[in-house]
Amino acid sequence: MRWEAFCRALLTRYSPEPMPLDDPPTDHAELARAARELLENAVFRLAMERVQERLVASWQHSALGAKEEREAAYRLHAAIEELRAELVRMTTNK
Repeated sequence: MRWEAFCRALLTRYSPEPMPLDDPPTDHAELARAARELLENAVFRLAMERVQERLVASWQHSALGAKEEREAAYRLHAAIEELRAELVRMTTNK
């Protein structure tokens, strides 16, 4: 019990404060610009590519009986593609 209390106190002390989120732009031009900036951001693109590469590797190297694991990886991979497509739609919708 004492160990658990110590861990909770330590976690509380060193947990970073959540950053406040800004409201998204309401102006279509501003929204399109912000979406384009994300799509063109090299770090954001690299992060999405790395996550997708790990997901592909996880389903390629999964055990034969690990159907759920493969399907979960596929769904996450597809979700990243949908995120990318939504950002593209934001750049073109008026």
